[in-house]
Amino acid sequence: MNRFGALLLAAALSVSASYAAEDCAPLKVLASVDMVPLKSGRIAVPVTVGGQPTYFILATAVPMSSIREQIVAQNHYTSEHSAVKFVDLAGNTSDKLAVVPSFGLGRLSTGSTSLVMTEGNGLPLPDGSVTAGVLGADFLRGYDVDLDFGGNKLNLISRDRCDVDPVYWKSATMAKLPMTVTDKNKISFVMELDGHRLDTVLNTGVPMSTLNLRVARAVFDIDNDSPGNRPEGRLNKDTPLFSHRFQSLSAGDLKIENPRLVLLPPLADQKIRHLEFVTAVHFMPINQQPDLVLGMAELRHLHLYIDYHHQTLYMTPATPGGDMPGKSPN
Repeated sequence: MNRFGALLLAAALSVSASYAAEDCAPLKVLASVDMVPLKSGRIAVPVTVGGQPTYFILATAVPMSSIREQIVAQNHYTSEHSAVKFVDLAGNTSDKLAVVPSFGLGRLSTGSTSLVMTEGNGLPLPDGSVTAGVLGADFLRGYDVDLDFGGNKLNLISRDRCDVDPVYWKSATMAKLPMTVTDKNKISFVMELDGHRLDTVLNTGVPMSTLNLRVARAVFDIDNDSPGNRPEGRLNKDTPLFSHRFQSLSAGDLKIENPRLVLLPPLADQKIRHLEFVTAVHFMPINQQPDLVLGMAELRHLHLYIDYHHQTLYMTPATPGGDMPGKSPN
């Protein structure tokens, strides 16, 4: 089953015109939905599953979209075992897929779709309900993705557009960064933290930006008990988390002053290495940990345009009240 193949193909066929760079038509917005900020610091977006409206957490670094096991049971969706096991940041594993009769976001919809089944509770929404799953990069990467945190809008834009910079809003400061889409669907690029270049992953699914504890120790001589650290809860019952304040985080002309980063131990990476060694089964990390993860504490102040096709990431400060897609200023 091609999970989102039908949806991506339908979107690709919906626009057939090819525009000359000197006579650019407005960007073709295929879907536009409101992003809902949650108390946890994450964001949710409205989707439909089996024709029923619900909300999924938006997580650009999660390779495959997922749905909670409780939702699968309530709606009597069928499930199947996966040949690949999925491992989250805390080392929890899953090897089941749920088959939902349809899936949609805004004006985009597809038929039967497989989603990873996960345990646990959803996150509270402002209306008192809870989120039903996670919208991951497998869905997003078929489009240009416009994340306007100033206006709390997610726009999915057709790739059939002028071959020029697609940023349609004006900003005095912009970072245009080459990015790599990894084999796990993650957006990887380089940022500088206190003068050190670090491999970075963009993740709207985490409330705070994180620094790999291994990198914190090796590059910055910082550990969980360093002066100025602050407790940040627990990754699991056995793993307390701490954050540390740094001086600056930058990418191109964009600079973030005094970011506070959670020092995150690579538990998922360690568990994957162990499990693959003892079982010879392939594991896919849902959130395998890079050097640095750029999370919502910083992203909520930005406006992003993700060009998956040309592997380019555009970042500017967010405009209060948001921007509207239109003719490219280029």
